[in-house]
Amino acid sequence: MARTKTTKSIEAKIAETEEKFRKLKERCDKVASELDELYVEKQKHENEELIAAIQNSCRSRAEIIAFLESK
Repeated sequence: MARTKTTKSIEAKIAETEEKFRKLKERCDKVASELDELYVEKQKHENEELIAAIQNSCRSRAEIIAFLESK
């Protein structure tokens, strides 16, 4: 025969589950923050590469802009 659950045991299980959820949310927020930082770092690195390529180019600033704006 199945055991009946008491309100006290259900409340304890709710509290336990809420704590698990809180910890998981903290971990998720931490990983999301780390991912955002990595995206920023990647963008910065790509911008530095682009600037270096422009500086090493034999093209003028106007030629590069015209090229980038052409379709």
